[in-house]
Amino acid sequence: MSLFARIAMVYGALFFSVGMFMPFFPVWLKSQGLDDVQVAWVLAVQSGTRMVASPAVSHLADRLGRLRPVMLVCAAGALAGFLWLEMVDGFQAIMIMVAVTFTAFAPLMPLTEAYAVTAGRRHGLDYGRMRLWGSILFIAGNLFAGLMLDIFSAGRLVWLLVIAQAVLFLVLMSLPPRGEGHSDGMQISGSGTDGSLSFLSAGFVLFLLSAALLQSSHALVYGFSALHWKSLGYSGTVVGLLWGVGVVAEIILFWFSRTVMTRLGAVRLLGMAGIAGCVRWTGLAYDPPLVFLFLLQMLHGFSFGAAHLGAIEFIRRYTPQDRSATAQAVYGAVAGGIFMTIATWASGLLYRAHGAGAWLVMAGMSATALLLVLVLNRVISPREQAPAAG
Repeated sequence: MSLFARIAMVYGALFFSVGMFMPFFPVWLKSQGLDDVQVAWVLAVQSGTRMVASPAVSHLADRLGRLRPVMLVCAAGALAGFLWLEMVDGFQAIMIMVAVTFTAFAPLMPLTEAYAVTAGRRHGLDYGRMRLWGSILFIAGNLFAGLMLDIFSAGRLVWLLVIAQAVLFLVLMSLPPRGEGHSDGMQISGSGTDGSLSFLSAGFVLFLLSAALLQSSHALVYGFSALHWKSLGYSGTVVGLLWGVGVVAEIILFWFSRTVMTRLGAVRLLGMAGIAGCVRWTGLAYDPPLVFLFLLQMLHGFSFGAAHLGAIEFIRRYTPQDRSATAQAVYGAVAGGIFMTIATWASGLLYRAHGAGAWLVMAGMSATALLLVLVLNRVISPREQAPAAG
């Protein structure tokens, strides 16, 4: 089996778990008797583990120069954590076990991204076409969990996560230790080592702030969209489809990612994400009819997809290969840790106070990110902005 196929399988197994967790874990938490604010606290703790676990573990993996063994340890720890989570009751016990479980699970994302980017540099693999299998299996996770919630009680969700995590561990076992394998495409030029930025440079800080605002503006839709749409009378299947249609748009963008990243570059992709976020969140704030909900959800392809590709391209171009995992983890810790934790906690309060109107705050975050991207556009010279020739 080719290296391309193995990495695609890892993305698929990882995102199948995430596809079940993101929209429906809040529903499971509610089934355990937690109120909206308690749900927000648990989700904030889950996001907050990235602030410590992801950078620390990823830096260790960079120091060791061996990503796969560290990924296997993390996957095994997350599997054990999900099993134990099924056995606890009560707000405090659940919050503690979520923190423990996601201390192991959180590093898997930046480590997988670092492995895929490194493989792309060495063997010319198309990052977007590997990553899109994660998006496809994310949809499958959405739909599968939605269907299961229509058939069984929400309390069974954790068992689905246990099974998915066991599959992820087995798939990780198939990876070669250092990304060795046959080339599946043309060699990608531009290693990211020329003109790389310090993590404290103005350009990198502006990138982190803008990307973090773009990603954390999704906190409300991640944490409360399923609950909100079900409160409007939509079934679990419809909620799964609403999530899935956005990821379809994301998959289309990822299919053409090499062309998009080459022609637009990181900064323009981040700007497109900011514009899409402003439109999407403003529209969701007014509870439009179902057909418009589907149209707004399709903007996920840009509000998330373009932001993600922009971040990957920025890190690929401006960080050296031997710090790839650390750079991914720093980005993840700021965007998915600090900013997402604050935004998730605030989302619980905002949703309880304003309902769908809370999405207007998310629109404001996207607008702020767009302004920062405009500043970043001036900080990085036109020559530096231009993506490496592919």
